[in-house]
Amino acid sequence: MKRFSLFAVISFCVLTLSAQNGVLDASFNSTGKVNSSNETANSICVDKDMKTLLLGHDRNSSTKNIFLSRYNNNGTLDNSFGSAGQFNYDINTDYDYGRCVKALSNGKYLICGQNSAGPYFRAFVLRVNNNGTIDNTFGKNGVLIITPNNFNCDAWAMEVSPSGSIYMAGYMTISMVLKSVVWKVKPNGKSLDSSFGQTGGIWISTNNFNERLYGLDLDMANNRIALVGVSNNSSASPEGFICLVDTNGNSINSFNGNSIKKIVYNGNPTNLYDVCLKSNEVIVNGNCIISSNQKALVASLNLDGTTNSAFASNGYYADLAADYSSFSKILVDCKGDIYNGGNAVFNGYRSMYILKMKANGSIDNSFASNGIFVTRFNTGFDEAIEGMAFYSESAIVAGGRINIAGSGNAASGIMRVKYTPCNNGSSIDDLINLPVIVLYPNPLKLNEVLSIQTDLLGRIDYTIYSSDGKLVAGSSLENGETEISETSRLAPGVYHMVMQNELLTKRLSFVVE
Repeated sequence: MKRFSLFAVISFCVLTLSAQNGVLDASFNSTGKVNSSNETANSICVDKDMKTLLLGHDRNSSTKNIFLSRYNNNGTLDNSFGSAGQFNYDINTDYDYGRCVKALSNGKYLICGQNSAGPYFRAFVLRVNNNGTIDNTFGKNGVLIITPNNFNCDAWAMEVSPSGSIYMAGYMTISMVLKSVVWKVKPNGKSLDSSFGQTGGIWISTNNFNERLYGLDLDMANNRIALVGVSNNSSASPEGFICLVDTNGNSINSFNGNSIKKIVYNGNPTNLYDVCLKSNEVIVNGNCIISSNQKALVASLNLDGTTNSAFASNGYYADLAADYSSFSKILVDCKGDIYNGGNAVFNGYRSMYILKMKANGSIDNSFASNGIFVTRFNTGFDEAIEGMAFYSESAIVAGGRINIAGSGNAASGIMRVKYTPCNNGSSIDDLINLPVIVLYPNPLKLNEVLSIQTDLLGRIDYTIYSSDGKLVAGSSLENGETEISETSRLAPGVYHMVMQNELLTKRLSFVVE
C-alpha cells in the first residue's frame, strides 16, 4: 500500500507539471500577459528579487526616450521603481533606443543601445540604480558614449564578466561601410578597456560590404566569446556568420581555421540573430529566405566550426511549413533543451512564437501544442518576441512588439509562460527522501570555491547554469572529491547545479555575492 501511494503522488506531480508545460501563467496579471503603452520592447531580464525588467524606447515623446519598466511577480508595475514603475531617460534630447538590459547582482541594471546626435548614431551604455534613477557613479553622469565623433554605431547585445567588465556587440561605420564590432568597457563605465583588441574594441570583417552583430554570448570559464550577425555579399543578399574570439579580443582560429564561419542555409539568404555558447557546441538562430518568405532557422556547430550532424537534420532545423517565421532569441535550460523565441504567421498575422527543441534538435512535443507555443495580444496587427529570459525553474518571460504594422498605435507586451522544470521535477526527489546533498558556503564570495557534502557514493557528474540558462561549468567528482574549482571564476549571481549519478538526478541552487 505504501509503495502504491508513493507512486500515486509521483504520478500526480508529473501529470501536474506536464499539464503546465507551454501554457500562459495566469498568476501573472490573471491572463499571463501585460500590455504596455511604450512603442517597442527589445530586451527583457529577471533580477535577483525575481522582478521582471522590460527595455525599449518610448513613443510618448517626440524623440523616443529609453524606457525600462519593472514588474512584480503578479504582473503589476513596481511603483517603488522610477516613476510609477518605469525609468525613462533622454540622453541628449535626441533619439535613444534601448537594445539590451542586464540585471547585476548588486541590484543595479546595465542598458546598452543607440543614441543619435544630429545626423550620427552612437552606441552607449548606462547604469540604473535599483530605485529607478540614473547611477551617476557610472561613466559620465551615468552614461558612457562610444565613438562620440562623426561615426554611426550601435550596440545590440551585452554580457558582463565576473570582474564586472562589460562586453558589447554591434556595428560601426568604417570608410562608409558598416563593420561588426565588439567593445569591452571597464566596470566603472569611465572608458573602454584599452587592453582589449585595438584600444578597447575589435572589428570583424567577412567581406567588403555591410555587416553587423546582433548576438553575443560569454564563456569566461573557457575564455571564449561567441558572436553572430549578418553580412551582405556583393549582391546585397544576407549571409549569417558566427565568430569565436577570446576574452582579450584575439581570434580563436581553431574555429573553422580563421575564427569565422558563414551560414547560408541550402544556398538561401540567411540572417542570424542570437547565439548560445555551450561546452561543446555553438547554437544559433535566425531565419533563411526561401521564395521571398522568411523561414525560422536553428543551427548547431561544433567548436571546430564543423556542422554538428547529430543535431536536428544534419545540423539544421528550418521551419519550412510556415508562410513567414523568424527566431530572434535563444534560451537553453539545464538539460540542454532549447527555447527559440520569435514570430510566425498564424491566422494571417505574425504572432509571438516559441519553439521548444530537445538538446539533439528534435521538437519537444510535450511543450504547448506539438512543441509550438503561439499567442497574440491583439487581433489585426503583427506581433513579435524581441526578448526572452528564464523567470524561475518553471517559467519563461518574453516581451516584444505588438501592433507593429498597419497602424500608428505601436505598443509592447510582456508575457509569462510555464514549462516543466528541466530537472523533471526535483521536488519529487524530496518526496522519496533520496540522499542529502549540501552545498557550502552558500552564498559564495567572489573567488571562493564551492564544496559539496553528500552520502552519495561513486562518481557524481555535475553541470552549472546561470540564472538565464547558460552553461558555465561541468565536470565530475570522483574518489571522494568535494570541491568544484570552476566556481572561483563565476560572476556574482544565482546559479543552478544539476548533479547526477547512475541512480538519480538532483538540482540545487547557490549564490555568488
